[in-house]
Amino acid sequence: MKICRVDGCGQAVRCKELCSIHYSRMQRNGTTEKLKPRGNKRPGKDHNRFKHGMAGTSTYKSWLAMKKRCLNPDCKDYPNWGGRGITICNEWMDFNNFLRDMGEKPKGMTLERVNNDDDYKPGNCIWASRTAQSRNRRYTKMSAEQAAELKADREAGMTYPVLSEKYGISISHAHRIASGDSWRAE
Repeated sequence: MKICRVDGCGQAVRCKELCSIHYSRMQRNGTTEKLKPRGNKRPGKDHNRFKHGMAGTSTYKSWLAMKKRCLNPDCKDYPNWGGRGITICNEWMDFNNFLRDMGEKPKGMTLERVNNDDDYKPGNCIWASRTAQSRNRRYTKMSAEQAAELKADREAGMTYPVLSEKYGISISHAHRIASGDSWRAE
């Protein structure tokens, strides 16, 4: 029988070398440490649950998702964030500081890092639309200006194979941009 990897636990492994208690904590909190009081103890007014009153809001859920992506190796998205070395500044480990710097999440917006190779921290994060965020990815090869230039080149008679070669994209992608199926104005 395999034993949980947490020092001093001694319980049988459920998944990812963790017992059911530590696995649940890792999934929920991004750490195997006990964060919430158990049993009949009621947390005092200084407990996080009482500090901001925003548990369950979209802003709080975005903050939790950010932490999970960066801190939880068991998260499916971890390889593209924490696994690449993307971290969260110490100040933002407290939700109140994150809320102070970012404000409440506007409807329809998502948390975005302006520089995708930099950490989650003040000055590098904004609330952005899904369209804007989809254009700010590591693998996005074109800027909005280049897309406009491609459309102008196509209108001037340049063929799709030539556009593909010039901009370093597939012929089908050049067609989607020129026809307006991709890179529409927000």
